[in-house]
Amino acid sequence: MSDKANGVFRSANVKNPFRKMFGGKRQESLPFLPSTLNLAAKIEQVSLDQLLNNPGQMSKALRKTKQVIESDGILVPISFTVPVLQSTYKSCDFLPAGVQEKMIEVIRHLKADQEYVACVIPGPVSLVQKVFAHHESLDTELNLRTVKALCQGVLESARLIGEARPDFIVIQEEKLAESLLDENSVVELLEPVFATIAYYNAEPVVSVSDISWSLLQRLAESAKGIILTQNVLEGYSLTDLAGLLQDTGTCFGLQLPEEIYFAQHHLLEKFCSDVLARFEGRGVFACSMDEVPMDCPIEYLQIIAQTLKTPFKG
Repeated sequence: MSDKANGVFRSANVKNPFRKMFGGKRQESLPFLPSTLNLAAKIEQVSLDQLLNNPGQMSKALRKTKQVIESDGILVPISFTVPVLQSTYKSCDFLPAGVQEKMIEVIRHLKADQEYVACVIPGPVSLVQKVFAHHESLDTELNLRTVKALCQGVLESARLIGEARPDFIVIQEEKLAESLLDENSVVELLEPVFATIAYYNAEPVVSVSDISWSLLQRLAESAKGIILTQNVLEGYSLTDLAGLLQDTGTCFGLQLPEEIYFAQHHLLEKFCSDVLARFEGRGVFACSMDEVPMDCPIEYLQIIAQTLKTPFKG
């Protein structure tokens, strides 16, 4: 895609609330980014496998789902396989032909329709941990070569995805607080991925389910956004995160508690109230990195989206 065409897509999205958020401007609402692949299949009344094998139909179904829920962006997950332990890796080791290539095509379709698109990919730290969980080696030099080669494979995959021009790419990590790698190694693995994503004019965002405060501070210096999933907020207050936002400019994504999807409206109102009180309308959004529960009525998903649109207007 040419820079000129890419500029047209970006200018068409300039009013999207995520643009204001990443631009450091005061937000008019709390952006909502739900994961809706299964829900799109339900709304389209087809199987998920059918959607996965038809990029055009998948993109239409995701657009329709976004319109029905009135969310602010479309989340496209791209999973990687875990390669066997070897001294070199290539992008083709991570993105097998078929389904994942079709998901990249989905991003292209959505961007051609001027949608605001986020993409989720597995992070290098999690992949490293999975490789070594399957292949224990006492050879320190082999381990080091494997880590470097693995990271290079992730970078090549990020380039392929970046060429589809998503608006931001979420690097999905798991537990970083007790990683097999120390903090310096984690930062060294992630920073080149952030830089590669930024090269394609996408916002680099990392998602974590467990992280130490010191590592969170370090990642906030280079990532454009950090999504905290599962029980991370039990360890850190919204006040702490708002302070880190002021210090670094890094935005935060907060995963909606699962109870909110089951008509717990008072919890949703409390969530919005707490976020507004701490962040004062800047640098924060709501998300679901896991699929929204299939038994959550669509009508309530609409209520969630509408409620999230109001907190910064009062």
